[in-house]
Amino acid sequence: MKSFVLAGVAVLALAGCAPPFIEDLNRAAGLTGHMTMVGTVGYISFGNDTNVRFYPTKPTETAIGDVNIQSGFVVSTGASGANDYLRFAYNRDTGKADTSGSQQFTLSGFSSPYPLYQYDVISTTSATGANIVVLNWTTPSSPSYAFYSISLSGAGSLSPGTSGSLSFSSNIPFGVQMMPQPGGTEVFNFGLSVTGIVENEPASANVTTGFAAGTPITLVSTTTTRELYYMNPALAAAYVSYISGGAWLCDRITTSGVQNLSGVSNRIDALLTSGQLLSTQDGTLRLYDTNGNQLFSKPMNGLQYCYEANVGSTPYVFFALPMSLNHGQWVFNVYAIATSSIGDLGK
Repeated sequence: MKSFVLAGVAVLALAGCAPPFIEDLNRAAGLTGHMTMVGTVGYISFGNDTNVRFYPTKPTETAIGDVNIQSGFVVSTGASGANDYLRFAYNRDTGKADTSGSQQFTLSGFSSPYPLYQYDVISTTSATGANIVVLNWTTPSSPSYAFYSISLSGAGSLSPGTSGSLSFSSNIPFGVQMMPQPGGTEVFNFGLSVTGIVENEPASANVTTGFAAGTPITLVSTTTTRELYYMNPALAAAYVSYISGGAWLCDRITTSGVQNLSGVSNRIDALLTSGQLLSTQDGTLRLYDTNGNQLFSKPMNGLQYCYEANVGSTPYVFFALPMSLNHGQWVFNVYAIATSSIGDLGK
């Protein structure tokens, strides 16, 4: 397992101060002890923002022992709660990190239990560097997307490239999921409301041309409203996670019909390539099998789920641990565990 120097720890030690964020490491150790540490980014400073999230740049290495993440996207909510801010953070040789200028996303008037913005990191490329797509659900019947790219060295600005609305003829997308594919590419699966049925519309993300629609897969459902949607073609099944009567429910959709998974009573945040369902609602990591049976429940203690991505041909689940220093400074540790081993987190 790699070891990485935490620049923030060194700075505080030199200043004669006890590093207050080491406790963050201790609290999360029950989970991170089963993972491989694959990078540290920071420290960075950006004021009094809250709800700080970190999405590491997608790795390009083919073996987990070679992964060394040195940059990523930081999303935070301004102190007033009125806006989200997206920044790119990248390490320098000076023992700290720099950040790009921020992109602002308004939260004004937002009260839905579903995410207003969906931040999906896509593959790192030699041509564009780090890439992220932001999906905007301000108008659920007409969601939009924008791609952002920036050099891994932080050169240039984090600015929107290709953008547009998620439109599939007269069909309305109510949810979208990004899945990793071999070779470092991603597929976006869209749940579409089509007169009492749901179609799955896979699409590949390209920072130049946007979404290229694939072949729809028709699934039986009556879904017509905003929900969280996940699809696993290998299982010929889709899942929707939604609020009903003030509670989170989950349905599995197949060509045979819709089945409510009574064992799932929390928001689903990911459908892994293994077919397992992952939830991080209220800071608790829960894992369910394909039938909705809970496999384990563990407090995350500040750890955050980032995404699932392939390292070579092996899928890994990536997590980040944001650690707050004094005066609005942050350090981010990045961890990964093979998807096939994620059950170990319940031990």
